[in-house]
Amino acid sequence: MKDSMVLELIFLDAAGKTRKITINQPADSVNKETAEAVMQALVDCDLFKDDQGVDMYVTPVAARYVERNVTDVYAYEEA
Repeated sequence: MKDSMVLELIFLDAAGKTRKITINQPADSVNKETAEAVMQALVDCDLFKDDQGVDMYVTPVAARYVERNVTDVYAYEEA
């Protein structure tokens, strides 16, 4: 079995659409205060716009760890 964990930072953009930043192999000790501060810093820098010029990260909504377990049932092996 293979385990993996990511940290998702979830925002609303200027059009009200949900946007997400996924961080692979995060520290497992991120707390609410740290997540809020980092997310607000991303909002405040105002650097990210989509192809139509919409601000991508306007309102911090949530931060969460997502864990995934993968169990191989069959995998091709070359001889």
